Amino acid sequence: MQSTWRQKIAQIQEWNTVERGCLPAGFVGLCYLQYVAWCFYSLYRDTAGEFVRREAVLAILPKAGAIIGASVLLVLLGLALRKRRPEAEWYQHLTTNFFTLALVLGGFLIGPLSFATSVVLTSAPIVACLILSRRVMLVAVPIAFFTMLGISAGTAYGLLPYAPLLVAPHDVESALFWTHSQLYFALPHIIVITTLCAMVLGQWRRREAGVLAMSLTDALTGAHNRRSILNLLDQELARSRRSGAPLAVVLLDLDHFKRINDTWGHPMGDRALQAATQALRGCIRQGDELGRFGGEEFLLLLPVTDREGARLLAERCRAALAALRLTAENGEPVPVTGSFGVACTDAQAAVTAEPLVRAADEALYAAKSGGRNRVVEAPALDVDDVSGSAGATKAAEVKWEGRLRQLSIVTDTSFRTVIDGKPWWQTLAGWRGYAASVREWSPVAKCGLVMVLLMALAAATLGGTLYLLARADRAALVDVRVAQHYVWQLAGLMAGAMALLVVAWRLRTRMPDARWFQHLALLYYSFALLFMGYPLGTFYLPTGAILMASPMLGFLLFRRSIVFPSYVISKLAVLGIAYAGALGWIPYASILPAGSNAYQHHAPYWIFSNFVILTLIVVVVWTLAYQIFGRWREREAQIRAISLTDALTRVHNRRSILARLEAEVQRSARLGAPLTVALLDLDHFKNINDTWGHPSGDRVLQEAAKTLREAVRECDAVGRYGGEEFLLVLPETSLPGALALLERCRVQLTEIRITADNGESFTISASFGVTCNEHRPDTPAGTLARVADEALYQAKKKGRNRVEVLLPELAESCDVAVPER
Repeated sequence: MQSTWRQKIAQIQEWNTVERGCLPAGFVGLCYLQYVAWCFYSLYRDTAGEFVRREAVLAILPKAGAIIGASVLLVLLGLALRKRRPEAEWYQHLTTNFFTLALVLGGFLIGPLSFATSVVLTSAPIVACLILSRRVMLVAVPIAFFTMLGISAGTAYGLLPYAPLLVAPHDVESALFWTHSQLYFALPHIIVITTLCAMVLGQWRRREAGVLAMSLTDALTGAHNRRSILNLLDQELARSRRSGAPLAVVLLDLDHFKRINDTWGHPMGDRALQAATQALRGCIRQGDELGRFGGEEFLLLLPVTDREGARLLAERCRAALAALRLTAENGEPVPVTGSFGVACTDAQAAVTAEPLVRAADEALYAAKSGGRNRVVEAPALDVDDVSGSAGATKAAEVKWEGRLRQLSIVTDTSFRTVIDGKPWWQTLAGWRGYAASVREWSPVAKCGLVMVLLMALAAATLGGTLYLLARADRAALVDVRVAQHYVWQLAGLMAGAMALLVVAWRLRTRMPDARWFQHLALLYYSFALLFMGYPLGTFYLPTGAILMASPMLGFLLFRRSIVFPSYVISKLAVLGIAYAGALGWIPYASILPAGSNAYQHHAPYWIFSNFVILTLIVVVVWTLAYQIFGRWREREAQIRAISLTDALTRVHNRRSILARLEAEVQRSARLGAPLTVALLDLDHFKNINDTWGHPSGDRVLQEAAKTLREAVRECDAVGRYGGEEFLLVLPETSLPGALALLERCRVQLTEIRITADNGESFTISASFGVTCNEHRPDTPAGTLARVADEALYQAKKKGRNRVEVLLPELAESCDVAVPER
């Protein structure tokens, strides 16, 4: 049960606009219920009016009840709209401005410069970045800020009472009551907002990691996909060059796989691929990598493995494949064997990926020519060829590998973050790109940024203190002796931050993930903020703003396990200092002159200087957070796009095209529009690979995909369904229109001429199987795919290079045995 509600809260970003708009409205109601409870307790506790102004408390109760009622009505309105108008942005505007104005009123009642007010003003906009739209934020935040500034100015010049509910503390008991009240109002906000922020950001990280894993994994077998295994090959080659250790590559191909598909159907072929993957996984060692390189081809990476070791492991894998016992639905045994090509770097430092894979491919071809089900070693690589230019096998992946490196969880280990493959000073289009790229820095580099922010804040505080000491009326504003000591202490604090910045600069490349330094830097930052806030009062506006903004930013930049220790320690230290001040053990707001009201100082200078500090804090943190969120969303969209795209052909991959088919089937059933599905298979593709090599086969797939993309309409979808199979989803298309389009595709495919590496040229063709749900709009997606598969089988039986039609109702009436996928 706990995991259920946690997941629902963490997935707030996936709620629709109205559902997310209900959150601020409901939160206001809960907050004012808390205020009402405090009012009743205060009236019961303070019968003599020593701590609260009883008349003001009684006057606010009806207003609080009205706000609670309005909150309930807004939530009910949202529940009514969530299904009918789920993206109504006006509702989010309404509830967010209701939230801001209601909490501004609450801040006025307990003190515009109080700790609880600063907590709300600082943390609410940051969390709102996670759940609300940008337009809503740009309206609500200025309204709240300037309304509170106007109220504060009114209190400074005597136009409005300051903290009308509370009597200014005058002894230990009243100071404790004031401290407890501030904690009572602030703690729910701190707990709810911090927890919500941590959970949502944690879910965001997990979702991004999940999508990234999808982009690196083959949907059918669960092994690395082509893009991922080639990326790993580059990494292993770089490691091999550094260490001088050999690296072996094994390229294997399942024998007569085309016969399995043609005889027992593609579902049986899928089972064979999955079983082969499991068998290969059981043979390789820890540290070896397995990837699906093509339709029925797999690539094994064997680090620190010489030729003999690679040959023995390949023989073990060959025996494991031959030992597989698969049975078709009709009870017939399905033989599975594999041919293996082995290549090794032989510790040559100049070896690159393309010649190594090409050598393994040539050895694989020799194994197949020699009778299949055998292992063949490639000869030693030619020294003149190992650093040659990349061919088609690698060229198709270069751009996408670069994009993948850019999208990795931590892409750079220095301050010079790489954006789109170039240094930031070459591509930076203003401060926004720089701010957005901060999350991609290494943890130690982020610690350096934290030290820079700390020094900037300390420098601003130092400048303000020096300005106070230079004023003629300084004695009325500050305790001069304390302020002078404070100046030197701030200078020492800045020197410590500078020292940590230098350490971060030195560690950024040597130990970019040093956890001890992350803990040290964040603890120093936390205690430095406590030290800076103590002279003004622990429960004063700047202190609360900084102590809330910093953890929010910390959750964005660092892992929760790094942030929480310093967060908890700093909060406990705040409580300890606040209670020590209330009990009179240490002075509260020591920088203020003797005789001043330390708990409610709201002279014009303090009002405006504090709001300047608050403005700087909120603008810096909110802007940085918003840009990071934007970058995060962009990264996730890019990773998701990669995870749904076939790396070689740039069309939908199997996972994506099946999801598109399911969505179009549901749309067709809802609207009653016909949906046509076509499955095509490139004829004699195995012969192309065997005769002209896999690079030529890759070019065939790329040209075929390009031709299909250009031939279909914008609303249609093309996806790579298997090795040389493509699935076409044609929404709102009747059978005659689909046949005309598919015939055009078939003709255009026959016009493609491919030139092999040896200069020979050849043409290609394809067989098409087509089905349509025009007379059966409720036909499931799986049935449409199976019927199209059977129609494709008929096209191949009748001579290939043709289009065959089979409708779902005819398949049923003819009792066609269509195997389940």
